[in-house]
Parts: sequence; C-alpha cells; structure tokens
Amino acid sequence: MQARQISPAEHLIRELYSITNDYRLGFATQLHRLLALGRERLGMDIGIVARVDGPTYHVVQAHLAGNGIVPSDKFDLASTYCERTLAADGPIGFVHAGSSEMRSHPAYAEFGLESYLGTPIRTAAGVFGTLNFSSSAPRDSPFDDVDVDAVQLMATWISGELARRELVDRVRHIEALIPICAECKQIRTALGDWQQLEHYLGERADMEFTHGVCPDCEPMPSRRAD
Repeated sequence: MQARQISPAEHLIRELYSITNDYRLGFATQLHRLLALGRERLGMDIGIVARVDGPTYHVVQAHLAGNGIVPSDKFDLASTYCERTLAADGPIGFVHAGSSEMRSHPAYAEFGLESYLGTPIRTAAGVFGTLNFSSSAPRDSPFDDVDVDAVQLMATWISGELARRELVDRVRHIEALIPICAECKQIRTALGDWQQLEHYLGERADMEFTHGVCPDCEPMPSRRAD
C-alpha cells in the first residue's frame, strides 16, 4: 500500500508540535527553531521574536539568512513594520511594499523589506511584542490562511511559554522565602509544622552543626561580694 502523502499544513503542525513539546531544547533554542520553521513555510529571509518597551524594539531571538541581526539588538519601533502590527492589534501582511502604501513607511526606506507578516505576542500584562517574518524580495503570491494561522499559533505558544516561565520564577522566589519565627527561630515547613533550624537545614542541605555561644549570648560573669 502506498504511503499517504503528508500535506504541507500537516507537516507544519507536526513540526510545531515537535518543537514546542521538546523542553529539553531550552526556550532560546525552541524560539530559534520556530523561526526557522516559519521562514521555511513562508519563504522569508528573516524571522524575529521582538519585545516592545515603549518606543524601543528589542530583538529577543532572530533567525535569518546571513548575519546582521542578533538577540539584544535594539531599534526604534517607529522604524519597523511591527509598529503597524501593534497599531492594528492583529496580524498584518503584505507581499510587495514597494507597490503599496507601505512604500512610505520608514522601515521600507531604512531596510528595504518588501514582504512582511507579523502578529502581536500578548501576555496577561498586555502586549509583549511581536513575532514577525520579512524579506527583501517580494513574494510571488499572497499569504494564505495557513500562513497566517501558523504565525498566530506560534505567537500563542510563545505567549503561553512566557506566562509559564514567569509563574515558575515567581514560585521559585516564593520558595526562596523561608518562613521563620521571629522569636524562637524555628522554621515552618511546607506541611505546616515547625522545625528547629538545625533539623530543617540538616534534612535539606545535608549539614551538620556544632554548637557554641557567641559573645553576645555569653552569660555575664557573676560578682562575688567582698
């Protein structure tokens, strides 16, 4: 029996699933591979995850043909097409900026990018930035629904992962705050009971303690009556 041919859309979904579920890669590598997948699907030169802070556009991760843009690069948001994406509050795309109204945009004058597809990345705190793909050459055909859906799906995963990482950081911070009695210095455990400091640290850090008396706690010498 002849094997069923996998459609480009099915291939895309499988690759997305593989990348976003392999947490061993680390977040930076996952982003890099998502951008590579997006570039392959769209046939674009550049893929960027950007964080927007006021008027500044920060590159979080980039994947591009050749060199030129690296994480930590900063640009004026007004000089990028992402300024239009954030203003639209949704995905925007065009295939030939030079033959459209986008030819008057500062990004076209500065970078000469002809084709672009981008969408906002949102978190609970608001808009984080954008996921965007661009190219210096016009595309032969408009972006289709699968193209737009794929970019939005990637942005949704990035948004969820940012939220998950923020939650993990908050939990770690909370766990780092050890509740200790201000009077007797016993520590309250996760089960709600109280343990002596030596016992608590001995169980969790494999520590052994020796005891002495510091100068502040030494008893005052008694005076003999003459």
